[in-house]
Amino acid sequence: MVANDVSFHITQREYPAPPRYFAVSLDLETMWLRYRGYCQGRERLADMAYACLTVLERSTNGRAQAAKRYAISSGIFGTLARLCTEIGDEQTARKFSRLKERRAHTDVEVRWLEEAVKVMIKRLGEWNADPAGQLPQITMSSLPAL
Repeated sequence: MVANDVSFHITQREYPAPPRYFAVSLDLETMWLRYRGYCQGRERLADMAYACLTVLERSTNGRAQAAKRYAISSGIFGTLARLCTEIGDEQTARKFSRLKERRAHTDVEVRWLEEAVKVMIKRLGEWNADPAGQLPQITMSSLPAL
């Protein structure tokens, strides 16, 4: 006797078209695996988001160089680092020693972090496809308001 449980979860009626220029690298795969782990409940938001930031920083010579290479506002990187390092509670904090606000992230902060990570993953794939190309700057206004 064989039995299977099948379930479906539709999040959108139609998925967006994939980017025209996109290439996978080990760093992109690392970021994607961390994000997927978060979506599957195996990873905490702050840990995943900060890990993705670290991947981009490590691929260059730090945060300022990553912002320049990938045409992502340094304000996005700074905000992401602050939200991941200075806010959290007993279950969500990434670093207790650096907490300034001992509380869970608000729904707005969670959405912002999720969108910021998705933008960073997409941008790395775009850069991988054409490292010499000109990428449009991603700014805070490209993300949901905080």
